[in-house]
Amino acid sequence: MSQQPPFAPTPPAVPPPAYGYSPSAPTPQRANGIAIASLICGLIMCVPVITGLFAIVFGWLGVRRARDPQSGGKGFAVAGIALGIVSIVGWAVFGAIMMAIVNASAPGRNVARQFLKDMSSGNVAAAKAQSVPGMSQAELTSASQQLQPWGALKDVTFTGINMEANAGSDTTLHLNGTATFANGRHNCEVKLVKQSGIYKVKAYSLEP
Repeated sequence: MSQQPPFAPTPPAVPPPAYGYSPSAPTPQRANGIAIASLICGLIMCVPVITGLFAIVFGWLGVRRARDPQSGGKGFAVAGIALGIVSIVGWAVFGAIMMAIVNASAPGRNVARQFLKDMSSGNVAAAKAQSVPGMSQAELTSASQQLQPWGALKDVTFTGINMEANAGSDTTLHLNGTATFANGRHNCEVKLVKQSGIYKVKAYSLEP
């Protein structure tokens, strides 16, 4: 009698893989919002130093988060850090330049402020001493009389400063601001020239 092979059970059917499924497909990365925020702050650069600092801090956090394989955005974070550094350095240089201009123009602003004060008080002789020879006594006297209805000068604030210093020529200083008198405020403009190390008023105007 021949022996029959032992009965082999039928293996269970394996269901086909779901449509579109691939065991080797990479897991999609999550958006790195901090890295994007870093890049945005680095691009804005509108608020001195603040946006640059935010760009660096957010960029550092974005790089740390990008270490997770499921998180991307490392390039955004690095770009944000670089732009943040550029922003801080740029604003620092700009601030240093503006500070140098403000310090260099301080003597001229003091002369302009005293000149307007003397004109408003009727002290034409003192105003004449602070002006260039081309401004006559009669001209200053007439201008001073027109200022009398405005009252005494209380303060002058210069918000616009334009200084030009060329080799071989005198330094010129152009000031714009607001003069506060007892009876109101008026826009003012004063032009000065530096001669022999001393600022002299070359021209001025006060809006009614």
